[in-house]
Amino acid sequence: MRAAKETTRARVMGGVRLFLVGLSLFAIVPAARAAAVLDDALHQLQQRRLTSGVSEPLTVIVETGLPAVAADALRRHAFTPRLAVDGRFELQVEAARLSAFAAALPVGSLIRPSFPHEADVVSQGVPLTGAGDMHTLEANGAGVRIGIIDLGFASLAAAQSAGELPAALTVSDYTGLGTGGTNHGTQVAQIVHDMAPQAQLHLAKVATDVQLQQAVSDMIMAGVQVINHSVSWYGAAFYDNTGPICNSVDTAAASGIQWVNSAGNDRLRHYLGAFEDGNGNLRHEFTNGQDYNTVSLGANANLRLVLNWDAYPSTSVLRSVSLQW
Repeated sequence: MRAAKETTRARVMGGVRLFLVGLSLFAIVPAARAAAVLDDALHQLQQRRLTSGVSEPLTVIVETGLPAVAADALRRHAFTPRLAVDGRFELQVEAARLSAFAAALPVGSLIRPSFPHEADVVSQGVPLTGAGDMHTLEANGAGVRIGIIDLGFASLAAAQSAGELPAALTVSDYTGLGTGGTNHGTQVAQIVHDMAPQAQLHLAKVATDVQLQQAVSDMIMAGVQVINHSVSWYGAAFYDNTGPICNSVDTAAASGIQWVNSAGNDRLRHYLGAFEDGNGNLRHEFTNGQDYNTVSLGANANLRLVLNWDAYPSTSVLRSVSLQW
């Protein structure tokens, strides 16, 4: 573990801002001056994806204050964005072309993978809420368009055949990988259909924050009135109502859409605090005089750490990370 610890420190001090997910490194780097580091950090991400059965190319997000300049530069170097929203570009890049990709962007651009995210727990709602009583009063969602933005809709056709979902619904894939994968979105759609059986459903599969924004924009155009998003995103901002995920919610709300989001799944799995350093050793004190925190793991447990701070991700202030087993 010492080698991994020192490697992490070297990359942080070298100018790369990191958040750790299951001990794989996700890099957010200044594109014009960090091509070599980007190669190295995203190569680790690529290798992790390969071992999990997901192959190249890598999906990366470019954030830039000069979207027109960046778009022109990317086209000239034969890089074609899949999606472009709010100064963010989503592209798929072969690992061998990462250096050329970084060099093509204007100074000040940032390159990153998608923020980590996961589907949240869902449960049956009609008997728990007494919604059946509302159905008898004909409050059943008739005339309402409901959008469900999720991470996958596997077994969708089977749910429709079984009568768990209506035959007439709209489903869109923004990932380019098809609407399957996890069946979490299908389960969420079934709950929504149970609660509002006469509503028109619009389903959208996303995997990045850029795809999320595009799905929201398309649902606005389609006249959707309610959006459900039972997904948690990590590291996108400092949990202060800012950042690209919150911007997507604000976009929907500004168009009169009621946004419904899962909450509470990670209540006991996070830490938030102001930096304290009473003894001046430049290490955060989680409690008075204790500059470390402990996580207990069982055998063969998986660990995911997502680290950020209030100036993240555009800050020039760097933070180092130490892990000890």
